[in-house]
Parts: sequence; structure tokens; C-alpha cells
Amino acid sequence: MSYKKVKALNLVPQQLRYDYVKDLILRGSIAFICCLTLLIIFDYLYFSYKNSFLQKQLKQLTAYNESLLKEINSLNQYEKEYNKLKKELTNANKTKNELKLFYPCENSSLLSTIIALSSKSKDIYFNKLSYNNGQITIDGYAMSSSAFYKYYKKLEHEKDIKNVKFQFIKKTEKGRYNFKIIMEPKKINEIS
Repeated sequence: MSYKKVKALNLVPQQLRYDYVKDLILRGSIAFICCLTLLIIFDYLYFSYKNSFLQKQLKQLTAYNESLLKEINSLNQYEKEYNKLKKELTNANKTKNELKLFYPCENSSLLSTIIALSSKSKDIYFNKLSYNNGQITIDGYAMSSSAFYKYYKKLEHEKDIKNVKFQFIKKTEKGRYNFKIIMEPKKINEIS
């Protein structure tokens, strides 16, 4: 018998023999299942962390959204108030324009006379009150010089009168003080 022609002889029965391919498949399957299990665990941990992070962000965004809604509600209140005030201003401007139509000339003698008469004290008396060329002339008398002085200062500080000048003040034999005052009231468009 020749050595070259002899095949390897295996005395282990066929079912107990080591099969390299089956062993490789078994080890590969176990490794694949372990990797798959690790991947599932990693994914679970990653998505749990991501879920927790997103929940925190959702709470923050919800709180921010609620604060924005409160701001929007307050802005809506301000807008309503603004529109209300704008409407009132429009009505006031409309009334102002109607009043300007009511007083068609630049100087209203009626308005100026009312201003002069409303600032008169009880110790001041008018003899003559006239309106000419945008000026009011008052001829009158005061019971004392201090009463005249107070009245004159009051006219100087009157907001609707532009210019006040007194022409004269004379003491009479009866103890009264005759005076003449010329004042220029503001024009309608100058009155604020």
C-alpha cells in the first residue's frame, strides 16, 4: 500500500464529528444576536434620554407659549384701549373742527369778552367794553389800586390773552380809580 493513496481516516462517528461550517454559523448567529441586543439596549437608552430631553423642552416651550399668550392678551387690551383713545381723539378733533366752523373768523369777540368778564373781581366795574381790530378795550374803575393791580396781573397771566396794556389809571375825587386797559386775545387757532 502506498502512502499517497491512503485517505485520511476518521474514526469519530458522523453525528459527533466537529463541523466547522456549523460552528461558524452558530458563533456568527450568537454574535449577531448579542450585537442586536446591544443595539436594542443602546437605542432604548438613547431614545429614553432623547424623550426626557424633548419632554423638558416641551415643558419650557409650553411655559413660554403661555407667557406669550398672556402678553398677546395684554397687547390686545392695549390695542383696544388704543383704539378707544384714537376714536375719542377723532371725535375730539371732529368737535374742534365743528367749533372752528362755529367761530368762522380768526378772532371771536364773544370768546374774548367772555374771557375778560370771567376774570373780573368784585371790586372791578366796567363802564365801557368794546372790541375793534382784534383788541378789547375796557374802560372801568376799581375801588382800590390794589384791586386794579390784582385784576391787571390776573389778565397778564390769562392763558387765552396774548397781550395786555393799561393806558392809564387815575384816582378820582370819589376815591375810585378809573382805568383803561387794552388787551389782545389769542386767535382761535392759537388757543390750546
